[in-house]
Amino acid sequence: MRRVPWDAHARSIRRRWPASAGETFGCEIDGIYFDIGDNARWVDALDGDILLIAHATNPDGVNPERVERSVIIPRPA
Repeated sequence: MRRVPWDAHARSIRRRWPASAGETFGCEIDGIYFDIGDNARWVDALDGDILLIAHATNPDGVNPERVERSVIIPRPA
């Protein structure tokens, strides 16, 4: 998640403001459908550190499961 530089996430946040920045797509793994995506937003202040959250959801309707991982991407000095 850290391989994408801060400025790329910042451009995405600014471009989509006030909506949240991120992408979501679907895929199938071993016959099970998953929604995979990410979301990026400012932690505190505009043009500051960025909170990036990646998630995977199995929206099967019976027992939906969601897994998330997050990381703070600090603004370069």
